[in-house]
Amino acid sequence: RSFDRARQALEQSKQMPVVLTHQVAAEFHAYYDGNARRALIEANKAIDLNPNDPAGHVALAYALLKDGRLPEAEVAMLTAMRFDPHYPPRYLFRLAQIQFHNEQYAEAVESLRQAIARNPDDDWMHLYLAASYGELQMVEEGLEALARADELRARNGWGPVTLLAMSHSHWGWI
Repeated sequence: RSFDRARQALEQSKQMPVVLTHQVAAEFHAYYDGNARRALIEANKAIDLNPNDPAGHVALAYALLKDGRLPEAEVAMLTAMRFDPHYPPRYLFRLAQIQFHNEQYAEAVESLRQAIARNPDDDWMHLYLAASYGELQMVEEGLEALARADELRARNGWGPVTLLAMSHSHWGWI
């Protein structure tokens, strides 16, 4: 029911063209609906309303990632980072996701290290770091990153990462 209500609220807020509405709608469609086409439409509407707002380019990057258009997603993410030179760590995380799915594992490791230095308590950053290390055959480092992710998850009341959990996560849709 909450997703239906969120969807309704988004549709109502689209009655008046506000940049934030389209950014949120783009993220919603990319993440919850899994609808890259709708996410791209919303992200582009946000950028049309304010081409200099970095959040619109982040939304576009995520929609492009969801659509499998990785080189374009990286350009959109780097554009957002250029528009906001004091970008939050989640921008580095999004860049690392793009790099990971584009099989640029060493670059993903570097982006994730920077993101974790600025936000050490994000379990998803550590999970992507573990996966990136795994792809680079850096088993020891990968196990350390996975252990840190599980430690953070336990602190938040969640269970350890399992293969079943990962099959339903960010890795499952690209």
